[in-house]
Amino acid sequence: MAESLRSRKGINYKSLNDYGLPALNLTDPVKISTPRKKLELTTARILDKVVAEDLDSDEEGSRSDEELEQLRKKLKNTEDSIRKKKEEEKAVLKKKIEEGEKVLKSMKVMKKRVLILCDSIGKYLDGMKDTVVQSFSGANLGYIKYVIDKEYIYLHEFDSFSHVILHFGTNDIEKHSIEIILCKFRNLIYSVRNRNRDINILISSILPRPVDFVQLGYKVVQINKALIGICKDEKISFTKSYRRFLFKGSPKRDLFAIKDGGLHLNEAGVAQLKMCFIHVISYL
Repeated sequence: MAESLRSRKGINYKSLNDYGLPALNLTDPVKISTPRKKLELTTARILDKVVAEDLDSDEEGSRSDEELEQLRKKLKNTEDSIRKKKEEEKAVLKKKIEEGEKVLKSMKVMKKRVLILCDSIGKYLDGMKDTVVQSFSGANLGYIKYVIDKEYIYLHEFDSFSHVILHFGTNDIEKHSIEIILCKFRNLIYSVRNRNRDINILISSILPRPVDFVQLGYKVVQINKALIGICKDEKISFTKSYRRFLFKGSPKRDLFAIKDGGLHLNEAGVAQLKMCFIHVISYL
């Protein structure tokens, strides 16, 4: 029966009894047998994956660098645009300020105050509103220029005048040529402007005098005509005050003094010259 059991189980106990169980070396590592080709394929796949990941990483890093560079450029362009816009705004503001200052200057209410500088022919001109008269007996163009250059004329008030009327030239007619007299007029204009660039200049014409009209009348006429052109060039006003003192091309004798032969104005002549200046001043 025992024999039948051994055969049924399929175990050779006699062999086990004779030889025993095979010894097991548990310290030996377990060796896994893997086919070489399969290992190489697996390794290649892993390497491909690593390389692909590295490439993806490089590409992503490159894109990131490009985006960063683009952002930097965009920021720089934005800053440049802001800076440019600020500069443009500054320029616009400066221009507006300059224009505003000009408007304020033009709107500045300045009391009309006139200074009349003349030779002895106008020494009795007085009583005109907001007008100061200074006459210089025997003064010629060179002398009045010297006086202005040296600041001997109302130096403390000169800048307060809005207009100046220059009535000279009579005492230069006999001594100087037409060209020199016109040059002296220009120099006088420059001296006044150098003293006060904002003052409005008016040139009063040379009056024809009975005392020397026959000899020098032609020079008076030519100089007055030339002065019109000079005043246009210099952008100043010219007053044709001679008109009140001529009749048919000759001086009105009844407007000049008799005792000095018509060298100075008489009372009626002074009144006419005064009316002329009052008329001119009223339109300033």
